[in-house]
Amino acid sequence: MFLGWAEIVIAVVMCIWIPIRMLFHIHMPFGDTLVDILSLIYLRGTISAYNQSSSIKLLWRVPLFLPLTILGQFFDLSWFNYVMVFKLLAFFYIFKINRQLENYPNLHPVLLRLVPVAVTMPVVIHFVACGWIAVGGMTLVDNPDDITRYISAVYWCITTLTTVGYGDIAPKTPVQMLYANGTQIVGVAFFGYVLSNIASLLSRLDAARESHLARLDKIESFFRHYKVPNDLRFKLRSYYQYMWESHRGYDDKSILDEIPIHLRRDIAVFLSAEMIEKVPLLKGANIDLIRDLVLKLQSVICVPSEQVFHAGEPGDAMYFIHRGEIEILSHTGERLAVLTQGAFFGELALLTAKSRSATARSVGYCDLFALNREDFESALKRFPDFAAHVNEIANQRAA
Repeated sequence: MFLGWAEIVIAVVMCIWIPIRMLFHIHMPFGDTLVDILSLIYLRGTISAYNQSSSIKLLWRVPLFLPLTILGQFFDLSWFNYVMVFKLLAFFYIFKINRQLENYPNLHPVLLRLVPVAVTMPVVIHFVACGWIAVGGMTLVDNPDDITRYISAVYWCITTLTTVGYGDIAPKTPVQMLYANGTQIVGVAFFGYVLSNIASLLSRLDAARESHLARLDKIESFFRHYKVPNDLRFKLRSYYQYMWESHRGYDDKSILDEIPIHLRRDIAVFLSAEMIEKVPLLKGANIDLIRDLVLKLQSVICVPSEQVFHAGEPGDAMYFIHRGEIEILSHTGERLAVLTQGAFFGELALLTAKSRSATARSVGYCDLFALNREDFESALKRFPDFAAHVNEIANQRAA
């Protein structure tokens, strides 16, 4: 990774320093020395990293290692400029920034595309501006000191690349006109692509929210078409607002289904870790048991006052509370208990194969995980210790 970033840093330094040195005939040993030191550091790492079979790749990087401070002593200025041109081949190393950014998995996907543009675009502007100076494009500027010439050239470059120029700095000679034409063509191709992609990428910085808003638009159209009553509209809007706040509009199951099974287990355990830690039933359980169970858990979202199950119904699943509160009611509607995050309920019907002895109802919005009878019984058979633990808790509750 270090060698890759070293290539990019050296390439950027060379692409900025060398054109300026060539144009303005700047004799600054410090700048040459800095470039040479960076090159030698990279050369040392490259030689140690490449084996004999990679000698061709190493030779391809030779222009990067040409020592400016030494060559400057043996070539006159005119010839030295031609020698320095070879080092500008380092520009192509800048495009390796994409490969380096891929080594950072936590980086936002949008930044993976914006950062290369942010690095490459200033270098391209610098090249074009220096080329405009080289063809004499700044000779008509009044009292042009080097800094003024360069800043004016950058100004001309940006206006020409992004538009068609403002006419305050215009080409006069055939060479300048040809160069300006080429710059405008590059601007149409390069900056048109860059600007359109930046606009697209910025709009996707919060793709989840855009998708959520688009869904809300469809729902509103559905409401208007079927003239849904306002109270029902309010309930549905509240539901989708809760979905956005708690799940950011994503369907967890559909995403997990696209992931390989061995990774899906690890991700499911990670996502359920907080709940697992708070569920007494699963404390100290075998990790293989937990991995199997979390994959079989089905997400259930309850709206306020929704009945999860009713007394007298056959038991087909037990539930874990991930978020929210569930109240347990008797046959007569008397509140027996209020269960909060980390609690589980409904297991008695699975253990005894009897009907539900109570009613479970959500207090507010509630996120549950359901484990159906088939998967529950499979876990009991495969893990006898877990079965004994469940029976013990069930006996305590039955008593």
